[in-house]
Amino acid sequence: MREVLRKSPDLRSHRPGALPGGVVTVCAFLTIVFGGDGAAQTVPSVAGSCPVREMSRQPLTVGPGQILYVEPMATSTAGAVTLLAGSPTFLWGTTASGQYRLEGRDTVFGALITGAGTGRMIPSPIPASRIGLVRAVPTGNATWGVIFAEMTPEYHFPNRGTIAHLWFATLSPRGWSPLTELPATLNEAINPSHSSELQYRHGNFAWAVRTDSSRTSSVAVFERNNGVWTYERLPVDDAAYVEFTGWTDNEMEIAIVRAFAEPGTHDSNSLFLHRRGEAWDTGRRIVRGGEEPVYEPAPLETPRGKIITWWSRVGHGGGMSFPARTSLAREGQPVVMLDSSVSQAFSLGLLPRREPVWVLNHRMPDSDGELRIIRLVLGKPVVIARTPNPFKGPFSATVLDQSTIAVAGPLLSEDRGGSLSTLVIRFRLRCDSAR
Repeated sequence: MREVLRKSPDLRSHRPGALPGGVVTVCAFLTIVFGGDGAAQTVPSVAGSCPVREMSRQPLTVGPGQILYVEPMATSTAGAVTLLAGSPTFLWGTTASGQYRLEGRDTVFGALITGAGTGRMIPSPIPASRIGLVRAVPTGNATWGVIFAEMTPEYHFPNRGTIAHLWFATLSPRGWSPLTELPATLNEAINPSHSSELQYRHGNFAWAVRTDSSRTSSVAVFERNNGVWTYERLPVDDAAYVEFTGWTDNEMEIAIVRAFAEPGTHDSNSLFLHRRGEAWDTGRRIVRGGEEPVYEPAPLETPRGKIITWWSRVGHGGGMSFPARTSLAREGQPVVMLDSSVSQAFSLGLLPRREPVWVLNHRMPDSDGELRIIRLVLGKPVVIARTPNPFKGPFSATVLDQSTIAVAGPLLSEDRGGSLSTLVIRFRLRCDSAR
């Protein structure tokens, strides 16, 4: 699942005669392919489509009468267990009258979820109110590698603070391994909300971050090999976002969104691929940003190659729209619009072949929007399920098994004193082969 929380749109522009970093007022959700009763409504099945059924919809329960909210900074499924972690968190008890009573705030790291929406709380290894970033990756059955940032004392969500420590540990239902600290040299420069997902391969880990200075924004890559963390800086300026797109024994590839500083041209937030063999190359521009700048790239491996999803703003003022699109990640490939205007989009790979589907929130006037599940059939987007969006803020999505996905986000219960809890919705998909 692609994580989009806590990320404010970031623009890196280049204009002839202007300093890089100037702002332009343009913004579409895009995807590139590399190499009611509240129940979900299905649409008629077509060739290559997926009948969808909503299996369950309930708040995250972590004990008798206890309901939990977790800001979904990281959502990751390993085997039959899903990790949901982040900050802030709210723990609610239930009174005899059915009202929720706040029992704790920022007291846990998150929850391990099994079944329809039952979970087990994860104790936080540091004061939970100081957590400003979480990244997690499965390393085995119900086991994860986790990076999280401990912010300076003045940090208070949602305001951005400075990283005091970057910690790494493994997590399982048995608990935490001892914490190890990443090199602290870059702590003050790292932008917590503009870092990549954590990567895992053959016992080693990798993580890319954006670093900010008074002059520019660059990229650094952390690696953990044989238990030791190191980092290297990339020769890149004016970076907005960074995400991994490939990692093998011989090379590493990352997507960087940055301005293309070409004399005589204007550009903002173009998408580049940078590859490391013996050294990092200067990058290849795959998509030009310009009047549709790229935001928040999110790769996904599929049977037909790597895909990446991002968004942009298009237009001005009341005429602004947020379309979602997809394309093969090679230069000159056609682009397919997934949706005309969205506020969030996730690309998920259905097991076992990782056929892609998208879970997104379609913007609608005077409402919180409409959750839609989309897949491509014969190269065209098909809405295979839709339901009114029940979430009062950003949500997350993950694949549970070969036919089930889960969507989790904030549920505001106004009839229970305005309590905020995590609502977990499970959908079952029965997909034919997409052609």
